[in-house]
Amino acid sequence: MAANLQDGVSDDFDYEHWSPIAKKRLVENGVWDVVQNGVSPNPTKIPQLAATIQAVDLEQWRNRVIKDNKALKIMQSSLPDSVFRKTISIASAKELWDLLKKGNDTKEAKLRRLEKQFEKLMMYEGEPMDLYLKRVEEITERFEVLGNPISDDKVITKLLTSLSWPYDDSIPVLKEFMTLPDLTLRDLLKAFELFGSHPETMPQELMKFINILRKAHSERMPCGICVKNNHNQEEDLYYNHRPRVVNLSGANQFRGQGHYARDCSNTRNLQQAEKRIQKPEHLMLGVTVGGITFDEGMWMVHTTTTDHMTPYEKFFTTLDRSYRARVGLADGKVVMAEGKGDVMIMTREGKKRIKNVLFVPGINKNALSVAQMTDQGCSVTFGGGKCIMKNHTGKVFGEAMLEETGYVIRLQVIKEVIWH
Repeated sequence: MAANLQDGVSDDFDYEHWSPIAKKRLVENGVWDVVQNGVSPNPTKIPQLAATIQAVDLEQWRNRVIKDNKALKIMQSSLPDSVFRKTISIASAKELWDLLKKGNDTKEAKLRRLEKQFEKLMMYEGEPMDLYLKRVEEITERFEVLGNPISDDKVITKLLTSLSWPYDDSIPVLKEFMTLPDLTLRDLLKAFELFGSHPETMPQELMKFINILRKAHSERMPCGICVKNNHNQEEDLYYNHRPRVVNLSGANQFRGQGHYARDCSNTRNLQQAEKRIQKPEHLMLGVTVGGITFDEGMWMVHTTTTDHMTPYEKFFTTLDRSYRARVGLADGKVVMAEGKGDVMIMTREGKKRIKNVLFVPGINKNALSVAQMTDQGCSVTFGGGKCIMKNHTGKVFGEAMLEETGYVIRLQVIKEVIWH
């Protein structure tokens, strides 16, 4: 029975992975040409050729038949049983190759294999978090290329159910994290980026993050009903001792008996209010406000800080004071970034500009963000009481030492004319 296209398709056959490996083996064995071009029919079976064929030509044909059989065996030996059994009747290497290519090169076949790969996707034991997230990103991008993007909910579920055993204690905290209002896949990825490199401390650090977001949601941000600070949304509707409801136009309406926002039947108002509540755009989870005094020249290298930050306006060579953003701290407080700009420092290689530094008057020390440095193509490695920072070419531009307060590098800031 002749093989058809579906015979070359199987859930356990990864054609994209198999084909380049098989081709490499065929090339190494000198038989790739017969896979590409095939073998002509037996000339002795064709009357008009049988009478005139030369011995040398017949010998060449027989050699190609031998190469074809060799190529066929190489290909068949590398196929999973489910495909081998259905294609065993195929007699030539070219026919088998073409059937596998046509049967597996369709969008439907690719999607089916991709869904299977996503289903089996798991974090390897000992695999660094950044490498696993890259694998997840690559497979989700392949869904998009095929025009069938996978939903964020599916990716979130996969991330929460596929981590290796060192993250077991982090799973309940991660699930609690994702129950917070308005959190998305992007927020989960940011949490992995900030805390995932150290599974032993991830539960504690992530809980700090959760507390920051909770406080920002209920205390530090404007009340979703009256857009005023210093009280919880649930305590509103009693402004000036009168029950208050805010309609969508922003006008106040005083109606009936007082009630808490959580009991309000005007769900459109509450939904509108929820949209106004914002979480911190930046994090500095290694900071304590007060207590320890830090010199101006000390810069802490933080793995749990999202951006470079300094409380010193005089450090900036350029500063955009129109930039405003919330910065969440380790103790749950939220302070404001009141600008963003560049700081010029002197390194062993000469002047270096640190770009996109946040001006945060409410913190008490300078911080260099490992995440921001790596995003800009730098590499940061810790070990032996040192933190080595290299640029995209691999040249060392900074070295921080482990002190009582953490990893510290002392930088000479070049104070130039500031441009607002």
